[in-house]
Amino acid sequence: MSRHISFARAAYWGCGIGVVLTVISVSLGRHQDFKTSKNPNFGYTIGGVVSERSMDGILTPYGWWVLAQNSIMFIVTRVFTSLTNRWIIGPGNAKTTFEFQ
Repeated sequence: MSRHISFARAAYWGCGIGVVLTVISVSLGRHQDFKTSKNPNFGYTIGGVVSERSMDGILTPYGWWVLAQNSIMFIVTRVFTSLTNRWIIGPGNAKTTFEFQ
């Protein structure tokens, strides 16, 4: 590493990367569910015998809760991973020059 990386900086980047990956994943998932909901031959049942269709694939407030809970756990895991990497690798080398050999 060419810069000194503190634990706070590692946590910041871990959180940022986790948020970006979560946004991409949720966006692609919601888009796929939207395309599926436009298919007139597709239907699904949640908690009963009534077939329901959805514009975005999430039908209940509980579905939003599970999505938020899973997203937060993924982001916390990325922060923990980045802090573990910082702890194992160390703070880095603050040299400003780099020479090819």
